[in-house]
Amino acid sequence: VTGVQTCALPILFFAAGNLAYFLATDTEHGTEIWQTDGTPAGTSLVVDLVPGSGSPSLQVQGVVAGRLIALLTTGSAKELLSYDPSTRTVNSVLGASVGSPMTQYSLVGQTPDRLYFGANASSSVQVLWSTDGTSRGTSGNPTLFPDTAQSEYTRLVSFAGQIYFTAKTQALFRPSLYRANADLSNPQLVSSRYFRDPRVCGGILFCASSPDSTNANYRLTSIRSDGTLAILSAPVPYQDRKSTR
Repeated sequence: VTGVQTCALPILFFAAGNLAYFLATDTEHGTEIWQTDGTPAGTSLVVDLVPGSGSPSLQVQGVVAGRLIALLTTGSAKELLSYDPSTRTVNSVLGASVGSPMTQYSLVGQTPDRLYFGANASSSVQVLWSTDGTSRGTSGNPTLFPDTAQSEYTRLVSFAGQIYFTAKTQALFRPSLYRANADLSNPQLVSSRYFRDPRVCGGILFCASSPDSTNANYRLTSIRSDGTLAILSAPVPYQDRKSTR
């Protein structure tokens, strides 16, 4: 596309409807979100979030419910934005502009209809949030782990009608496996083993688990929809297995 220079680092495309979205840089707008239908005539700037050539720190997070979700960072402040292709509008779903200042953010995972992330919006600690791409459909659950002052959330997947995720809490400071309803209600501890990289394949949840934090003790583990947990392999060094996924 004339006048557009792709970013130095490879940027994944995210699809929504019949359009794909990507980050690109040109001399007039800096780095912004663009959209394309695969043709030069159908490629255009979505919106100039920071007018002029100054480039914002912008990261595309994914597409949920047909909306593109992006994280805008200005200094230490973070703003979660949503772009709706049907109305060609950009709205803030979480951040100072909607009364919820946020300085900490980490993407945890997503389902087709919701994006899940950890954030300290309107709070001194990071809690688990979810959004459908609208401010009304964005909420956090500060009582997910009411006995802890700080929680860390990592990977999340959808499985057996619930969400499964790994989290560290002050009460159980290890990446243990939890499950909850899609709206973050009714959280339950699945296992207090150390867990990494939960993934769903063939109707079964697979992950690496260990009785302790030693990388050499991780084993391939499966969890079925009825909650049955099985250890499937002898201990395998986690870093070796990760390189062959």
